[in-house]
Amino acid sequence: MSMASAQAKDIIIGVPNWDSVRATAHILAVAIEDNLGLQVELQTTTNQVIFEAMDKGNMHIHPEVWLPNQQNLFDSFVMDKKSVKYNSNAVLSDQHICAPRGTAQRLGLNSVSDLTDPTIAAQLDQDGDGQGDVWIGAPGWASTKIERIRAKSYGYDQTLDLKKWMKHWRWDRWQMRYLPKIISCFTVTPPIICLRSMT
Repeated sequence: MSMASAQAKDIIIGVPNWDSVRATAHILAVAIEDNLGLQVELQTTTNQVIFEAMDKGNMHIHPEVWLPNQQNLFDSFVMDKKSVKYNSNAVLSDQHICAPRGTAQRLGLNSVSDLTDPTIAAQLDQDGDGQGDVWIGAPGWASTKIERIRAKSYGYDQTLDLKKWMKHWRWDRWQMRYLPKIISCFTVTPPIICLRSMT
């Protein structure tokens, strides 16, 4: 897309590649257009490109900045350069490992340390290899890297196969809704909306 077409809109919202940010971006676009009468364009790109474009004034909103996942970008453009402003009314979120209540009760899961028990972990096997599985996020996500470090710190990287996922990943192979599972999850999203000053 050329810069001329991007500048034809009043507000440019950058949209990274995860589901919740796409939903948030569309909600923001409708709210801005309906309530402020401004034209909004959504541009699919990466976190790095969004922050750089906001720094230059070529993009105006990043719908979800996950901290500490994008801490380096936040520190560089919000704290150091002060070229990007953030919403001080942030929605806080925590990264966890989650399990459906029935699965947790049936397996006796009360804490993350229970995942180091080989007997419990084996019951989380979804691909038939005898080792339990946990979905820790998509390739390239900072949260996936964080979860890999947590798994090593807690020791469940020894009893569970740390799976990375993509959209609709292996749903055709496994009937996941019928199997016990645990997954990397977040309590509330989005944490922060970044808005570049347009004055």
